[in-house]
Amino acid sequence: MSEARAQAFAESVRDHAIGAMWIATALIGERTGLWQALADAPATSAQLAARTGLQERYVLEWLRGQVANGALEHDAASGRFTLPPEHATVLLDPDSPLYAGGLPRMATSFARVVPEVERAFREGGGVPYAAYGADGRSSIADANASGFRKRFAQEWVPALGSGVVDRLRAGGSALEMGCGVGNAAVALALAFPAASIVGVDLDAGSLDDAQRNAREAGVGDRVRFCRPDEAEGAHDLVYAFEMVHDCGDPVAVLRSMRACAAPGGAVLVGDDVGAEDLAGDVGPTGALLYGCSVLHCLPVSLAEPGGAGTGTCMRESTFRGYAADAGFGAVDVLPIDHDYWRFYRLR
Repeated sequence: MSEARAQAFAESVRDHAIGAMWIATALIGERTGLWQALADAPATSAQLAARTGLQERYVLEWLRGQVANGALEHDAASGRFTLPPEHATVLLDPDSPLYAGGLPRMATSFARVVPEVERAFREGGGVPYAAYGADGRSSIADANASGFRKRFAQEWVPALGSGVVDRLRAGGSALEMGCGVGNAAVALALAFPAASIVGVDLDAGSLDDAQRNAREAGVGDRVRFCRPDEAEGAHDLVYAFEMVHDCGDPVAVLRSMRACAAPGGAVLVGDDVGAEDLAGDVGPTGALLYGCSVLHCLPVSLAEPGGAGTGTCMRESTFRGYAADAGFGAVDVLPIDHDYWRFYRLR
């Protein structure tokens, strides 16, 4: 046995434990308003406790821990703690491409269902999407919201060709499969003021959130959210983002997307990048996606009887097989740069 290798792995396990505990304290910072209060202005523990209405002793320990973890800076002379603006952007600015403020909510929502995932390991089956609750919905939505607002209509739709853009500008329609809380549908409606959008999802909580988000964005008259069996019509654009790998029956979903596309319409799928062999998934991206897969995506897929169990790191060859089984004649990988997704046009 290599003592050096054992030591290195022990340190890695320690670092993971530190990260897990930091995630929990970061969520406390979001829930209690501590991050935002520090973004407003540096403060001592007493000042911050007064500003947030929290218990000063807990606030002080939290602040010290954030300094130890490198999230905050401390001035010993004044006793004030500072949240650097770069860190505030990552934690608090949902419009930043570097925003990661939803990850503590995501990780803790996954942690809450560990007993159910363990049961599935032993007995089979899965964990329904609804079990992850509001934190699961909102954190997944937060992870992609900036991309939908800044890139969906501006880059991803144009990559399909001018015909799709022209149709939507002229008052065409789009259908989103697995719309979640509606961020993509709302972004599309804002970009194409004449278009109408339908978003479908099986999760009641997501549909409620989506309807509220559309109303708040002022597009509630052009964006409708419903269950899949309540949608109708043929659409100029049919799309799905980061949901095919979650489906119990991905072929049926793709077949439905094909049926919902109008003649000459486009079918677009954006889903997580998986390498064709495990060696290609080794690294931070693969580690993140496999963590999501074991704790969320795989259990959600297997919660449906006979679920496909695709997993988050869906290989391109796997997706092409699903598309062929759904009746598509060709699959094009679009030249869109993205850290985590691969974009497919299905013909």
